[in-house]
Amino acid sequence: MANVVPKTEPLCVNVKVGKHSYITLTSPDNDFTSSTKVLAVQDTAHGLDWTAKVSKWKASEIRIRLKANATKAKGKNGKVITTTPPDAGDLTVTITSPVKPVDPVTVDYVNDDETP
Repeated sequence: MANVVPKTEPLCVNVKVGKHSYITLTSPDNDFTSSTKVLAVQDTAHGLDWTAKVSKWKASEIRIRLKANATKAKGKNGKVITTTPPDAGDLTVTITSPVKPVDPVTVDYVNDDETP
């Protein structure tokens, strides 16, 4: 059983809350099905996560639609503060059906809040 791998790297992923991005994973075993689900997409090193679902699939690859969740942390006295996302990171993707390891997905982050 081979690992699931990203189709291309690096990928650009939006960290602005509510914005959508897409990543594509490939399976050399051609074992994705219509019941393949994404349980979680996270960058645990930077405290980021996305709501994710499979938007397209075929046996050899799935396209995953990501929707950025809030990037917030607790500061002094428990107050919520907004954190600045990093320039890049590695996403951990957890899938089911098939349950198999997914290689980390190296991404560059973009933020629609930033102006050039």
